[in-house]
Amino acid sequence: MGSGGITFIIVAVMLGIAVIVGVVTYNKKKNLQEEGKIINRSGNFWESAEFLTTVSSYAEIKSGIKKTDLASCGVTAEYDFNGKAAIFFKCSHGWNGVLQLSGVTTDGKQNVFKLYFPAWRTIKYGFPAGAMEMNQFRTTIEKVFLDYDYDTTVQLRRMELKTKTDFV
Repeated sequence: MGSGGITFIIVAVMLGIAVIVGVVTYNKKKNLQEEGKIINRSGNFWESAEFLTTVSSYAEIKSGIKKTDLASCGVTAEYDFNGKAAIFFKCSHGWNGVLQLSGVTTDGKQNVFKLYFPAWRTIKYGFPAGAMEMNQFRTTIEKVFLDYDYDTTVQLRRMELKTKTDFV
């Protein structure tokens, strides 16, 4: 067999692996959506912060998160991070999340929380490792807010990002 035949076999095997990975990922996403564990989000959702406006207090939201199973997302939580009304989340898939009380509305009747991903490890083309788990985590936190205040509103704001490239 010539080098052209070997090249063809290598390309065919790589293409086959890519198709299998794509199908498995699609099926996992579909199942998580059907179970209500993730929602369909815009591309690069991890680059936007969510501002959740609610009548709920930090203590209520913290209590709700403590009662929530974050293990399926691969996440652990550190409460009252740096002595502030903030929760730091660390994921085994290479990303971090933060939920912090960022202020109150102008009328003083509602609290505003910021939920965002300050850091993540990329796998290719800027796509984060564990993007599906990021979606599942964000959906889980949103559900905690809705459990306490069904009228919670969410506003997305694109974050300014700083990138760090690793050269290997």
